[in-house]
Amino acid sequence: MQVIWTDYDNVALLYTCAQVTEDGLCVRSSLQVEYLSRTPVPTDKSLDTLSDMLPGVCVQESEVEVVATDLCKIPTIVVEAVNMNRDGSVEESQQSCKMEDIALDSRFTLAEMSGVWYEVARTRFTFNKMESTTSLYTLDPLSKHLDGVVAGTIRVSH
Repeated sequence: MQVIWTDYDNVALLYTCAQVTEDGLCVRSSLQVEYLSRTPVPTDKSLDTLSDMLPGVCVQESEVEVVATDLCKIPTIVVEAVNMNRDGSVEESQQSCKMEDIALDSRFTLAEMSGVWYEVARTRFTFNKMESTTSLYTLDPLSKHLDGVVAGTIRVSH
């Protein structure tokens, strides 16, 4: 996962590529772009800011869909446990970017990504079927890694 841009207080744009070809291109079916928000319903201005960045990651706005944010919440017991722990092949039909050409947010710091983030929109992908996710990220002071707990909902239709 790469943080393309964030203001830390409101929204973030994340880019994940699970499979990169030998020439550095992201295999389209392994690509995921996510809009994260600190609140379940971000402002239109925040969403527009993130949408304006999509060409930089070779994604069209038509590929991004809004997701339901009311389906999933981080259980209180998980929040409490994390706090305790902290204390003691390229598809020809679509453009793909070389990983080295994707600009990352130069101001990024792990500590400021800590907290709750709601996935409010994303590209459709095949390796995860969750319809709604909420993430809680915490910075482990010893390892200096960002640890995450993700809760999600899968819709089943019969």
